[in-house]
Amino acid sequence: MHVYSYANKDEMIAAIFKQKLVYPTGTDMVYSDLNFILLGMIIEKVDEESLDKSLKTHVFEPLEMNNTGYCLNENKRNFVPTEKTDKRGLIQGEVHDETAYMLNGVSGNAGLFSTIGDLKNFCIMYLQKGKYKGKTIIPSDMIDTLFNYNFMGRTLGWQRWNKNSKTLWHTGFTGTSIALDLDHSTFFICLTNRVNPTRKNQKWINVRRLAVSLFFNSPEQLP
Repeated sequence: MHVYSYANKDEMIAAIFKQKLVYPTGTDMVYSDLNFILLGMIIEKVDEESLDKSLKTHVFEPLEMNNTGYCLNENKRNFVPTEKTDKRGLIQGEVHDETAYMLNGVSGNAGLFSTIGDLKNFCIMYLQKGKYKGKTIIPSDMIDTLFNYNFMGRTLGWQRWNKNSKTLWHTGFTGTSIALDLDHSTFFICLTNRVNPTRKNQKWINVRRLAVSLFFNSPEQLP
């Protein structure tokens, strides 16, 4: 999808529903974020409210993630700038992802802003099998289910570092990453701006993978 070829959110959503399904074969893996965009829309239908309000009610507030959300109306100086682009100039305090930007910054695939302090609470919840301060945020059996899947090293919403351990990690295009070791009750959070000033900077990607491998104390088990 060429996101800037659409004039508004409605055109973008219509284009998403017209996308043809791709069926990988053998050892091929095709990355797409359209599935999480659709998941966000499903959540809005089920909860009968916008995605940002739903997540705030059911996730962020119970986890005391007071500095996390979409389209935070704060001074841009509080946000790390990402890429400098021809169309948008220096992106700071706005979602970097082009598709989420066309969806007014609230999308299931991108757009959240957060801090290390807030993400710490999120990770603790996973290490406590979905609970935080006695409240169930995610059912424990749902977390167990994550380790029943290993599609080319990926499971539901995460990548698996090793199929023989309860180790998960997830990265963001701008340079962010979270790694969870549920076997040893540890987590690793890294927030960087590797696309500043341009996404052509690829150096951090290998360094990030090395950092995660040091955290897990083992090399990644590739498919």
